[in-house]
Amino acid sequence: MNAYGISGNIVFPLMFKVFKPQATLTEEDTYKTKPELAGEIIKELRELGFKFDVFIQLWINRE
Repeated sequence: MNAYGISGNIVFPLMFKVFKPQATLTEEDTYKTKPELAGEIIKELRELGFKFDVFIQLWINRE
């Protein structure tokens, strides 16, 4: 899961979180869905002071 910022004509990465399918988890891992990871990213960016004018979601299922 990725979050990007746009300033003028420049696109830059802000944050990412790794999605792990349930079959690949170790005992230490906690399963999180893609929407859960996206929600965490949005919450963390808001806590850092980012404001959103536009939010675009694109889900690509490669499991």
